[in-house]
Amino acid sequence: MTCNATPTPPSITAQPTELAPLAPPIGRTRLMVQPSDKQELTSNQETDARTALARGIKEYLEQLQWTAQGGRHIRFERVLDVWAEPEDGKAGYPCAVVQGTGPGTYDASKFSPSPSDKDRLPSGLFLVSPCELVQAFQVEVWAVDPEERLAIVAMLESALIAPTSWLYGIRLSLPHYFGLVAEYEFTGLNYIDSEQDAVRRYRKAMVTLTGRVPVARAVALPLAVVVPALGMLSAEQEAAMRNRTSEVILRLALDVT
Repeated sequence: MTCNATPTPPSITAQPTELAPLAPPIGRTRLMVQPSDKQELTSNQETDARTALARGIKEYLEQLQWTAQGGRHIRFERVLDVWAEPEDGKAGYPCAVVQGTGPGTYDASKFSPSPSDKDRLPSGLFLVSPCELVQAFQVEVWAVDPEERLAIVAMLESALIAPTSWLYGIRLSLPHYFGLVAEYEFTGLNYIDSEQDAVRRYRKAMVTLTGRVPVARAVALPLAVVVPALGMLSAEQEAAMRNRTSEVILRLALDVT
């Protein structure tokens, strides 16, 4: 992957000092800043779960900006989540590309399908999540000099490892995938240097992280009337009804007849 532009090294020496993310545009991925931030479900599904994770981290990186010592302003000129076309020469520097590494895995250990009113979408359908997808990613960073790379990596460490005081990693709201919340953890970093890149004035770094998000589907359930009425039953009756219906709900979500 190349960003297909000629880098011009700036003259300001950079030392990282401050992270100041931009406010996300309406309809774009946003960072969950407080533990009390609520998941706001929507009927909008533009991607599958794997693409939702990649798009989420891409849009978050696009919002980051960093002011370095000496006044140098750091912000990605472009962030990609697919391979660039060879003739695509629009990208400047610094830039980054988000890529999935290896196959994703499905984990159902935390899930017990049993929808309630909180799972009802604005369309009237119910959101069912039989499992979650866990996917590893790498973010390939392209900078024009060692100082810029240093500042970018410091920005990513600040923005990905623990930008809030209550959580390791980040939680992102994904409006392009039902408004579900995805979780990401920073897992590794590597500087990539070669004589050829030095001659061409490239300085690269590779950041790795793991993302997870519920695998969801909007379905019309015959339980739409039954579930809200569960509060009228005793605890024993409610538990029995939920146990009997969970298998039916899972089959509906997976299209198993």
